[in-house]
Amino acid sequence: MSRLIGVNTLVFKDELDEGIKKQWEYFNELDSMKVPFVEIRREYIRDFSSELTHTAEKAEKLNLILFYSVPSSLFVSGEINKNLEMYLEEAHILKSKHLKLILGDFTDFNELIVAELKNILNKYPEMKLSIENDQSKKGGSAESLSIFIMNAHKYEIPLSVTFDTGNFIYIGEVPEQAAMILADFVDFIHIKNVEIQKDGSIQLTLFDKGDINMSTVLHAFPNNIIAAIEYPCGEKNEAMKELGRQLKRIRES
Repeated sequence: MSRLIGVNTLVFKDELDEGIKKQWEYFNELDSMKVPFVEIRREYIRDFSSELTHTAEKAEKLNLILFYSVPSSLFVSGEINKNLEMYLEEAHILKSKHLKLILGDFTDFNELIVAELKNILNKYPEMKLSIENDQSKKGGSAESLSIFIMNAHKYEIPLSVTFDTGNFIYIGEVPEQAAMILADFVDFIHIKNVEIQKDGSIQLTLFDKGDINMSTVLHAFPNNIIAAIEYPCGEKNEAMKELGRQLKRIRES
């Protein structure tokens, strides 16, 4: 596969959850594994006054491209999230040109929302604001998300979709079908396989160990759509080794 495959730092979940290691501390090893870009997770930043700048500097030295994942919504109670501009500014400091949010509590576009959203986004013309399908019907359904994006484009609001392969399983949708519906809007793929347990619960798993045919889903998109591994790769002492195996498997698929 010629698609560029990067890494979301959820790969190192066990170690990052401890709050001791910084995300940029993985950069040298990732660079040696020929990882072209890293998606930084906001929830693992402990000191915003220093870490954003330091992370950007470390990435720049290695020519690593950074993406920014924020566990928050574009809309809250039907209105634009009051923190949106702060998130965009954080992404700007990181020198990321891609900010990922989820849809949130969206009701409808109106004149005020359109004007406010355009005004905020115009301050960061280099930034791509991408909406990830979450694990809810409203914000994760391929059909509802496609309608939202089409309406945004009608108002000339340049939003795109981060396609999370695993999240569709949580709402009973088929990732392959979702790919067909959303294909024209996707600019980024989160590679995440899951496995449905006997009790009905859903667990994250490795690339070729779950219930999704990941190769089929990835091949539904053109190779110029980049993707990032977004699942834990084991305990901290083994995570980097397992990541190496996963990268090899995905690149060969």
